[in-house]
Amino acid sequence: MARNTAVTRAARQVWQRVPAPLRARLRPHVRTPVLSVIIPVYNVEDYLAECLDSVLSQSLENLEVIVVDDGSTDDSPAVIERYAHADHRVHAYRQENAGQGAARNLGVEHARGEFITFLDADDIIPPGSYAAMVRGLQASGSDFSLGNVQRIQNGRRSKAPWNLAIHDRDRIGITIDDYPDILQDVIACNRMLRRDFWVEQVGGFRGGIAYEDHVPMVQAFTRATRFDILKRVTYLWRIRENQTSTGQQKHMLQNLKDRVEVKAEAQEVLGREASAEVFAAWLGRVLAMDLTPFIRHALAADDEYRAVLEAAFARHVALASPEAWAHVPVYQKLRAWHASRGLWDQVADIDHYRNRAGIPFPTRVEDGRLVAELPILDELDPQMPRTLLELSELETRASARLIGATWPDDHTVALRGWAYVEGLDVASTPTTELWWERVGGDERVDVTGLEHVVEHRASLTTPHPHAEYSRSGFAADVDVAELVRSGHGTWSLRVRVVVDGIERTGGFVESVPGSSATPTNLESRWVGDTLVTPRWDPSLGFVVAVQPRAALLVADRLSVTPAGELTGRLTVPDGTTPRVVRARRTGIAGTVRAHTGHVDADGAVPFTLDLADAEPGSWRLEVSDGDVKTPAVVAPGTDVRGAFDGTAWRGSPALGVVGSVPAVRVEIENGELSDDHLSLVVSTLGVEGEQLRSAVMRNAQRDVAVESVTDVDEGRYRLDFPSRWADFGGTPMPIPTGFYEFVVPGGAGGDTLMAPSGAFGALCPLELANGDLRARLTASRDDVVRVAVNAPLRDTERARVHQTRLRAAYETADAEPEDAVLLQCYRGEFATDSQIALHHGLRRSRPDLTIYWGTADTSSELPDGAVRLLIGSTEWYEKLASARYLCNNIDFDGFFRKRPYQRYLQTFHGYPFKSMGRSFWAGKGWTEERIAREIARRNADWDAILVPAPFCADLYRAEYDYDGEILVSGYPRADALVSPEAGRIRADVRSRLGISDAQRAVLYAPTYRDHLTTRTYAAKRFDELDLDALASGLGDDAVILLRGHNNNQRELDRVRGKARVIDVTDYPEINDLTLAADVAVLDYSSLRFDWALTGKPMVFFVPDLDDYFGARPPLFDFAPTAPGPLVASTEAVVDALNDLDGVRATYADAIATFNKTYNALHDGRATDRVIEAFFSE
Repeated sequence: MARNTAVTRAARQVWQRVPAPLRARLRPHVRTPVLSVIIPVYNVEDYLAECLDSVLSQSLENLEVIVVDDGSTDDSPAVIERYAHADHRVHAYRQENAGQGAARNLGVEHARGEFITFLDADDIIPPGSYAAMVRGLQASGSDFSLGNVQRIQNGRRSKAPWNLAIHDRDRIGITIDDYPDILQDVIACNRMLRRDFWVEQVGGFRGGIAYEDHVPMVQAFTRATRFDILKRVTYLWRIRENQTSTGQQKHMLQNLKDRVEVKAEAQEVLGREASAEVFAAWLGRVLAMDLTPFIRHALAADDEYRAVLEAAFARHVALASPEAWAHVPVYQKLRAWHASRGLWDQVADIDHYRNRAGIPFPTRVEDGRLVAELPILDELDPQMPRTLLELSELETRASARLIGATWPDDHTVALRGWAYVEGLDVASTPTTELWWERVGGDERVDVTGLEHVVEHRASLTTPHPHAEYSRSGFAADVDVAELVRSGHGTWSLRVRVVVDGIERTGGFVESVPGSSATPTNLESRWVGDTLVTPRWDPSLGFVVAVQPRAALLVADRLSVTPAGELTGRLTVPDGTTPRVVRARRTGIAGTVRAHTGHVDADGAVPFTLDLADAEPGSWRLEVSDGDVKTPAVVAPGTDVRGAFDGTAWRGSPALGVVGSVPAVRVEIENGELSDDHLSLVVSTLGVEGEQLRSAVMRNAQRDVAVESVTDVDEGRYRLDFPSRWADFGGTPMPIPTGFYEFVVPGGAGGDTLMAPSGAFGALCPLELANGDLRARLTASRDDVVRVAVNAPLRDTERARVHQTRLRAAYETADAEPEDAVLLQCYRGEFATDSQIALHHGLRRSRPDLTIYWGTADTSSELPDGAVRLLIGSTEWYEKLASARYLCNNIDFDGFFRKRPYQRYLQTFHGYPFKSMGRSFWAGKGWTEERIAREIARRNADWDAILVPAPFCADLYRAEYDYDGEILVSGYPRADALVSPEAGRIRADVRSRLGISDAQRAVLYAPTYRDHLTTRTYAAKRFDELDLDALASGLGDDAVILLRGHNNNQRELDRVRGKARVIDVTDYPEINDLTLAADVAVLDYSSLRFDWALTGKPMVFFVPDLDDYFGARPPLFDFAPTAPGPLVASTEAVVDALNDLDGVRATYADAIATFNKTYNALHDGRATDRVIEAFFSE
C-alpha cells in the first residue's frame, strides 16, 4: 500500500524531535537530495506558507528546500522557522538585505542536489511538476529544462504572454539555434538545471539590480549543449494583489533603468556567443516584450522617464533587421517605432485603437503577405516603413485542432476538426491536406476523402476579433488498415492549409477540451494482432501508434475473486521478464505488488493482486522490469467488470486495466434537452437507483435537484433534471449560465461525480439546445462530465468575431426610430435597480412605449410587459439603434453610438461617494489624453443623468466635465423602500428565504476591493469577517444573509454549508434583502444610503479603512455618512450586533440627520419625477 509514504511521515516526526544544533550536524549525512529548491525571501509573509506547502507536497520527496531570508522586516522569518522545524528538508539561511540575486547565489552555494531550481517565495509549484522535470532530465541528459508558466491572480489562472506559441509542445534535446524563439522565455523560476552546468557555465546572478535573471538565462541558452522545452505547466507565477513585486514597479524610473541596463548586458553576451538568427530573435523579444510594458507608464510619466524609454527604443530599433522585426507582433511594432521617435500622441492613438478593435488587427493579403489593415494608418508617422504592417511569424502560424476522434468501426478513425492560418479570415473554402508521417522515417501516408465542413466552433474557441474561421472545418475517415500495412511504428498527423495564397504547415498540438479527441476519451482498437492507439504526444501532437501484439505486455483472463483479488495473466514480448506486477493508485502514492516468475505452458505469466484492503482512489495495472514501468494493455475481446467489497475493475482499451475503489461509479451514456428537462441515461456500479433520487446538477451557486428517476433496465436509469429552476423560491426560470457537474451526494466515499462511459466520450462535445438555453456536455480529462449552460445565441452571434461584425454593422446601420425604451442593468444579470422602478412607472404613464430589457441570458425574471433581448443578439443591436429611449446604470461599451433621435438616461447604480470619473482614472495611472477621451465619450452619450441630492450635481460636473442635463430627482430604486408595500415585501422575502419571525436577519454586504479584482467587472469577495465566529457569537436565533457586490457575483466563491449563513449574492433584488433584514453590517458601499431609509441599525466593519481610501479616495468625508459603530474585528461586530438596543439608541439621531442630509428626495415619488422630466411625450 502507501507504505513508503507512511515511513517518510514517521521519519519526519522523529526528525522534528531532534534538537536544532544536532540536526545541523546530521544534515550532511542525510541522503543526498536529487533536487535543491532555492527560495529567496523578502517580506512575503502573506504568500510564503502557500509557496512552501506547494513544494513540500510534491510527489518528488527526495528534495531539499533552501530558504534564504534576504533581511525581511515582516513575519517571514517566523514562517521559515516554523517550516524548518517541521520538515528536515527545509534549510534556513539569513543574510542582510542584498537583493534576490545575492540570495539565490547563497542558496546555490549550499545546494547538494544533482539538479537545482529557483522559486520565488510568492509563487506556487503545481503538483507533480518537480518529479516530471527530474524524470525528463534524467531521460534526455539535457543541461536544463523549462516548463510552461501560468499567471495567477486572486486564484484565477491565465497564460503567460509568451507561452501561447513556444510551449505549445515538448521540444527535447534542442539548442538555441534550433529554436531561437525560446528567448521569449527568460524568467529563472520555470526551469530546472543541472547544478554542475549552472556553476560551471552560468555562474550566478548579479546583485543590486532588478531583472537580474535575464542575463543568466540568456547565458544558459547560449552555453547549453542541449535543453528541453516542456508543454506541461510547472510554475504558477503570482501577480501580487498588493502590487509589491519587482515587475509591478515599472512606473519607477530606476526600474526602467535596470531593465535597460540588463538588456545591454544581454546584448553584449549574445553579440559574443550567438548566431545572427539568435540575435535577431532576442532583439525581437526586446521590442515586443521587454520595453513595451513601460509604454503605458511613459504616457503618464515626466519627460525624464520618457527620454530614457525613447532612447532605449531608438537604440534597439536602429539595430533591428527585417529578421528581427519578423519576431514582433504588429501592435508592438507600431508602438516601438513611434516610441523610438518620441511620438507619444501617436502611441496613445495606437493603444486606443487596440483597446477598441482588439488584436490581432484586421488583415488583408498583399503580394503574398498578410498585413494589418488599419483605419488609423493616416494618423501615424508617415516615415514608418510599411513593412512593419506585416504580421509576424508567430501571429500567422497554422492552427489545427481536433474536436473528434472516434471509431465508427474497427478499421476506421473518424477525425473532425479545423485548420486555418491565424489572423487570416477564411472567407471561402481553404485548401486543406492531411497526411501521416512516420516518426523517425521518411514514409508518408495521405489521408484521402477529406471533406470541408462549416464548423462554427472553430471561431468560438479563439479570441480573434476579426478573423472568421468557420469555413476551416474538415471531416476525414482514416482507414487504419492502410497504416498497419505501411508498417509498425508511430505516425504523426500533419496538415497543410492554404488560404488566399498564404500557405502554412504544422501539426495538431491539442484537442478541444472535453471532446472525443481529449486524451482520456481516445480509444485503441485491435486490427488483427496489431494494436492501433491514437494518442497525444507532448512533442509530436496527435499521433497513432501501430504496435504488434508480440511487442506488447498484454493482459487477459482477468477476473475479480470473491476474496478481492485481481487475477489474470500476461503475455510478454520476447526478452522481457516482468519481475513485478503492480496496481498503482493514480495521482497519489500507493501500490499493491505481486512478484512473478512462473511461466505457464502457453508462455504467459500468471499473477494475483490482493486488493481487498486497497485504499480509495483510481488504480491502474502496471508491469515492472527493473526500473522500467509499463502499463499493460487489454487483450482483444477482454471485458472485466466485477466488484468485491467496494472494489471494481474494468478493461479500458486506451488505459489498460483500471480500477476504482470503492466500487461506486455512475456513467453517463447519453443526454438530451427538451423544453422542460435535461435528461441523462446513466449506468451504475455500486449505486442503487434510490440513491440517484438525490442527484443534483451542481455549481458553486446552486444545486439543481433531479426531478425524476426512471428505470431503463438492469443498472441503467434515466435522470430528468429540470431545465427551469427557481433560486430562493422565486419563479422558475431557465437555468442560469455557468458550468455544472452531475453529482450523487453522500455515500461511503463522499460525493460521486458522474463520469463518461466510453460511448458517451465518443459523442462529446454533445451540443444541445432549446429555445431558452444551450447546453454543451463534455467528458473532461479528469473523468468527469460537465455541462456548460449558455445563452441561446445563434451560431453566428456567439464568437468574438461575430460580435465584432455585429457591432460594426450596428455603428453604420440606418435604423427606423421606434417608440420604445431599452432598459439594462450592469452586465444584464438581473432586472433591478432604478430601471425596474422606471419600468413599472412607464407601464402606468407611457403605455404607448414598448419596454425592452437587455439581459445576459434567459434566467433573469422580468416584470410584466417586458420584452427580453439577449445582449449580443442581432435583435439587441437592432433595438439599441432604434429605441427612442435608452436607460442604463453603467455605460454601454465603447462601440455605442447614439442616434440623433435617441435620448439616453444614465441612472448610475450607487450614491456618488468614492472617486469616480477623472479622479478614479487618474488614480489608476491613466494619461490625461485617455481620460479626456473617456470624458468626451460620456458627454456625447448622456442626455441626462440622475443624482440623489442637489450637492451631487457638482460632483458630476467636476469629475466628468459634464455640462448636460442633471435630474435632481432622487433614485427611483429607493421608492420601494418607503412604499406602503414594504411590509408585505419583507414578509414575503423572509418566507422565501426560510427566516422565521423569531429570527434576527443580519445582512452582511461588503463592497468589492480593487486588489481582489480578477478581470473586468469581476472580483473575489472580501472575506476578513469570520462568518463561523459571527454565526457562533450571534446564536441560533440569528441568520446571516451574505450579499457580495455585483462584481463578486461574477466570481464563484460562494459560501455554502455554513450553519445559519445564506449566501444571497445571486438574489436578484437588493431592496428585498434590505427590507427583509433587521440589521446590516456594511462598509464603504452606497448601500448605507438606501439602508438608512429603513431607520434600522447598521454596523460598519472597516478593518482596512485607511488602505481602502488610500486606493479609492472618497469625494467627501466618510465618517458623517456612516451612522453606526465603526469596528475592525469580528469580535467587535458580534458585540455590536448583540447590543442592538444600544446601537439604536446611540445612532437614532445620526440616522435621522443622515436621511435629512442625503435622502431628502427619497420620498417614494422619485420615479414619477424622473418620468415626467425625461420620458414625457
